[in-house]
Amino acid sequence: MRRYNLLVFLALMTVAAQAQFINLGATVTIQSGATLRVETNIENNGTGTITNNGTIEVSGNFTNAGTATLTGGAGLVKFIGTANTTLDTGGDALFNVEMAKTSNATVALSAPATVAGNLTFTGAGSKIVLGGNDLTLASSTVVSATTDHSTNGYVVTGSTGRLVRTNLGVTPFTFPVGFDVNTYNPITIAENGTIDNIGVRVLERAYENGVSGTAITSEVVDASWVISEANVGSSNLTITPQWLTADEMPSFTRSDCGVSKYVGPTYDLLLAGMGASTGMGIASDLYKRQ
Repeated sequence: MRRYNLLVFLALMTVAAQAQFINLGATVTIQSGATLRVETNIENNGTGTITNNGTIEVSGNFTNAGTATLTGGAGLVKFIGTANTTLDTGGDALFNVEMAKTSNATVALSAPATVAGNLTFTGAGSKIVLGGNDLTLASSTVVSATTDHSTNGYVVTGSTGRLVRTNLGVTPFTFPVGFDVNTYNPITIAENGTIDNIGVRVLERAYENGVSGTAITSEVVDASWVISEANVGSSNLTITPQWLTADEMPSFTRSDCGVSKYVGPTYDLLLAGMGASTGMGIASDLYKRQ
């Protein structure tokens, strides 16, 4: 049996596929200026190859089990529509990603993913849900929203998955994270020590034992951030978390608060680190990992 590989070039046009786009062995190239729009699912399987130098718009699930070169100099993957969908890049990095879903729709990671270009949130409430998978951003990745992240979307880290910024240094980076699809609790971090890969996830509660135990029900913000480092013991972080007024538990005093880390069996909040928050709920502190 003779086997044929289909070489497809999409150049300076928009091609729309109403049914699923399933590639079982073809070579598909989206050239610069071209758009491949799929109204349902994209599946790249077997020996299938997709090279994206243009734009891929998908409203369904995106599954890559073949080879997808999605990191072209201007390649964009744009998630559209109003349905909750999934993403599995098969270990191949995305370049530019636009979250243009509306109606608070989500894209849930079914495997770890990497963004090598920029990440923008343009839809109404569009969110990336990590579950147990990390989303890794390049050191040059710019994360932005059309209006603001509370309106246009953010990264949901309600499980063990982290939003990771590679090679974070002294330039502050805001991790646009929230515990669930309704609560946005970003945190801004600068690494004043050794440049490092810093991961963040936010918890719904503040717990007596850091990430476990009984929830603290007074004098705290009803949220906590788990920060991880690749080079253990080398961090000297400036941390600025943000929260909603609704997160403030009874007896919490915004005019006299501070950031504390858990150093078992207690937290390390010192009087010297106390002060008034700014804005609607922002506090900062310097955390040096010993």
